[in-house]
Amino acid sequence: MDNFQNLIDYSTVDDLKFRIKSLPFSCAIPSRKAEVASVLFNALMNPDNLQSIWNHLSEVQKLALQEAVHNQAGYMDGFVFWSKYQKEPPSTEDWSLYRSRDKDNGDKALSPFFYPDRRYGSSRRIPNDLLAFLKPHVPLPPHFSVPTAIVDGDEIETSETPQYTEAELNVLLNTIKVKKLKVSPKTGQPSKALLNQLCNKLNEPYQKATSLDDESAKSIKAFGWIQILRAALWFKETNGELQINLKKAALQQRHCDVIKQLFLDWKDRSKFDEFSRINQIKGQKGKGQKYFTNVLSRRDACIETLRSCPPEEWVSFDDYLRLMAVEGQFFNITFEPYSLYIGDSTYGRIHDGTFLTNAYSRCLIMEYFATLGIVDIAYVTPESAQDNYYDRWGQYDLDYLSIYDGLKYIRLTKLGAYVLGVVDTYIDVSESTKTSIALLPKNRVQFMQPPTTSERVFLTNYADEVTDQVWQLCTSRILSHLENGGDLEEIQSFLSERDEQPYFPTQIEHLFKTLESNKNAVRLEGRFLLLKCDTESIAKNIASAPKLQKLCQRVGKDQLIIPEGKESLFRQLVHELAYAMPIQS
Repeated sequence: MDNFQNLIDYSTVDDLKFRIKSLPFSCAIPSRKAEVASVLFNALMNPDNLQSIWNHLSEVQKLALQEAVHNQAGYMDGFVFWSKYQKEPPSTEDWSLYRSRDKDNGDKALSPFFYPDRRYGSSRRIPNDLLAFLKPHVPLPPHFSVPTAIVDGDEIETSETPQYTEAELNVLLNTIKVKKLKVSPKTGQPSKALLNQLCNKLNEPYQKATSLDDESAKSIKAFGWIQILRAALWFKETNGELQINLKKAALQQRHCDVIKQLFLDWKDRSKFDEFSRINQIKGQKGKGQKYFTNVLSRRDACIETLRSCPPEEWVSFDDYLRLMAVEGQFFNITFEPYSLYIGDSTYGRIHDGTFLTNAYSRCLIMEYFATLGIVDIAYVTPESAQDNYYDRWGQYDLDYLSIYDGLKYIRLTKLGAYVLGVVDTYIDVSESTKTSIALLPKNRVQFMQPPTTSERVFLTNYADEVTDQVWQLCTSRILSHLENGGDLEEIQSFLSERDEQPYFPTQIEHLFKTLESNKNAVRLEGRFLLLKCDTESIAKNIASAPKLQKLCQRVGKDQLIIPEGKESLFRQLVHELAYAMPIQS
């Protein structure tokens, strides 16, 4: 254990004498180390002496001691101290083994409490036995409450994200249904053409920003949605193509529960490292790759910090990072920041990787949390950000480090609080709203007033939009939905709950009966090989041979089909008929 007697082994007699001299009261100083240590320990373990020391500490020194005793397990973390109090922590430089002890420095008042925990190094801590004595005598430090803010919409763009998630998810689902959502099998990244196609249909943050030349800035949500769906259990990826594998229960879930499941799947299953989106940081694919920290633990740290934010209140991104440090969630992107660089591989090497956490967290919030409606965001264009980490060699020539630099404020939404487990229930008023309809000829649906977002999203699986309030049931859409696990009862219930008439019109009733009877009209029984024979007589001889009648089937005059897995057996049997079947390279 790191008790007083253990830690003084790393200190010299002069170190201990210096600590005694730093006390605000006089003590006799022996010459032998063991005796000096005993005098010092007994002095510190006396409640009256402790009160005297406390009275001589400055306010900053008191806060530092409080944090070390109650929150930092005996250590003093200067970064956490600055994050919480926005004040410089007491310097520890005079506690070093190699510094002069005769320098008059007010911070030496804390030195009697802190001791080196190894032979070499700058780490200092309060011994465990002394720490146990201090806890009931040293007051608890002030509680940190993250400051809330008021966002001026005239100077900054805001996006209330939950209202878009349902419609945007439906855009992605429809793209998957028509087999147009594909990514690179090697990198898992979509093509620029696909991103451009999707971003025009999504509420992208910088969609209307004409000053941005970087195309990736206008497809933040598109990229995020694709990575989220790639990780979801409801989808499967075959050679880079996403396919829906929805269960019936999933289709009937509330939208908030669908979002929650997508979030949990992405958080735990996605192998994509979001830091790779900060493409101005070079060296990620070289030797530096092996020093990266675990991506799942990084996500968890950002999520846990977000859980501590006040729901439905704006918080500046800088204060979010402060909260991350105070909550003990601050993380490193890499164990060796020097392996990464900006601009020049020699002069642009990164020595302090703290700012990398800043850049990564912005990406996670804008590309994933905001996309899923967990947070609202307030932002400016990246080149207008003028972020405080732009003080490094290689960045002076950059308009911005990443496309996420414009993020200024975040707000945990009601949906986000539910998804993150902050609250147990979520009520979306729009989910219970049922807009009255009238069923018209030609399979048309007339809304009596503009439908809600949820109703519009639901109908896109079954109908085409004719006008804002008129939709036409589409056979192709309905069949496509049925093929992917949908049910006709869903659309029938949707219409009957909103229509005053007890029965469907004849045309719509006939459409539903036809689709119900034909939903399993064609089934995939398996894959087959098509074989072409030299002559019609050879095809006839093979197809009529007793051993081959059940194995192959004649198609046309000179063609045969056989099951894909029966090629070897078929070859063996046609050999008995003295026919060869050349192996194709």
